[in-house]
Amino acid sequence: MVDTQNEQGEEEVLQALVQGEAPDELQCRLHLLGLSKEILEHQSHLMWETHKEVVQVSIDDVIEGAGKLLAFALGR
Repeated sequence: MVDTQNEQGEEEVLQALVQGEAPDELQCRLHLLGLSKEILEHQSHLMWETHKEVVQVSIDDVIEGAGKLLAFALGR
């Protein structure tokens, strides 16, 4: 599902560029976050396969990270 969303996002950005329109900043930032998420998931999968390491993450870490992502997406 995430791949489909990223493909749709890429298509929207490409269409906007072809039509001579600049994609809106929020759309670009959200697309960048989607790509970053895919990269991090792939890296963590590789780390798990090679090292079998577990990283402890608290709910507070998740909330703090979500706040940072939202701030980035909104350009703050």
